[in-house]
Amino acid sequence: MSINFLILHNMGSRLRWLASVADIELALPRYAPEHQYLVHNASLPIPEFIKDIRYDAIIVNSTFIELLGTPRGFEKIKKDYAFIKNNPAFTIALPQDDYWCSEVRDEWFTEFGIKRVHPVCSKEHWGIFYPRYMASGREISQGYTGYITPKLRQRAAFPKSYDLRRYNVVYRAKDRPGYPNRIGNLKGQIGARFALAFVDQPLLLDISTNPKDAITGDGWLDFVENSKAMIGSNSGSSLLVRNHKMALKVLEFMLKYPKAPYEEIEQACFPGEDGRHEFTAISPRNFEAGLLNTLQLLVPGPYSNILSQYEHYFPLTEDCSNKHEVMTVLKDMNEQTKIAGRCRDALLSCEAIQVESFVNEIVSSISHGLPANHKSMASEQFLEIIHRHKNATSINEKYLDAIESVKQFAIKTLPSSVINDIKRLRKKYL
Repeated sequence: MSINFLILHNMGSRLRWLASVADIELALPRYAPEHQYLVHNASLPIPEFIKDIRYDAIIVNSTFIELLGTPRGFEKIKKDYAFIKNNPAFTIALPQDDYWCSEVRDEWFTEFGIKRVHPVCSKEHWGIFYPRYMASGREISQGYTGYITPKLRQRAAFPKSYDLRRYNVVYRAKDRPGYPNRIGNLKGQIGARFALAFVDQPLLLDISTNPKDAITGDGWLDFVENSKAMIGSNSGSSLLVRNHKMALKVLEFMLKYPKAPYEEIEQACFPGEDGRHEFTAISPRNFEAGLLNTLQLLVPGPYSNILSQYEHYFPLTEDCSNKHEVMTVLKDMNEQTKIAGRCRDALLSCEAIQVESFVNEIVSSISHGLPANHKSMASEQFLEIIHRHKNATSINEKYLDAIESVKQFAIKTLPSSVINDIKRLRKKYL
């Protein structure tokens, strides 16, 4: 059975797509090409005619769901995508960051009749995020922040030998999360802490949280493979941001006091809330480093119960106080390769995180979820709709790319202080 899909994402201009994100959001078109796909970028105006199509399945991806996180984005989805409610399609939501405006997501998933949700955080937290949706009795299944693709497996088939790798340890991250919390803050701090703690050691490091040092595309994999080890910490949040009111309270405080330390933000906006839970998941970065045989120096955590300390990664304390133990493993190339090899084997043997398994699960759930009397649009007719959509959005897509080119030029040329002021103004008018 060939399925007619509507795929919704909000990745913006193609010039800013992250490979790991695009691999998830476009996994179905890429890895199940026997079906037909109308892919719409919500960064562009939605043509009215695609709202009236009788789809077999509608996939709402994480970047689309992120629009629910602001009042403006929420209203945009309720207005422009109300047709999802009444469409006979089998609808599937693939969220990331389940802890972000969880009440808003829960309301939308429930009221828009989403048939299946794939949270990336562990099952023990699903009832915290989506109580209304779970009470509805609809389907819910474990998702992941990324999947291992054929391209990554092929790219990592013959990892570079350790003796040819330039750096001992590398790291890249944002200097601070978009929304402050202790787990997110640590990602921006652990690199600097490591560099300071190991400054007296004979290590060649490449560690940065400066946006201008960000590495994209295939260059990122080259970067990872050119180092013997890479620092990492848990991906996720230690704070549940329930709704717009809570989110806006923090953003307004940060706009008013842009230099306020985290402790002041916490006390003013969510005293006692941070740390009540830890919402974490294994990340695409763990997959990339693992498959490229780069030893991971990770702050201990569950990592979706796929990776274990000492077995698949070497633990790094948050304050880097286990410096002596870390240096012992960094001086022992044999031990590094053993740990990295076990990590690689564990990742490749875990069926749930292979993209083919993910795609097959989605397709199977649709095939079994559609009612027996469901009638699909003729293939030729749906192909005409896809072609018409491409024509209707092509000009706006080029305009989006032009705007992104200007943004990227500004980031590279304007002082960081000016860029930060622009970001604060943008947040103010979300």
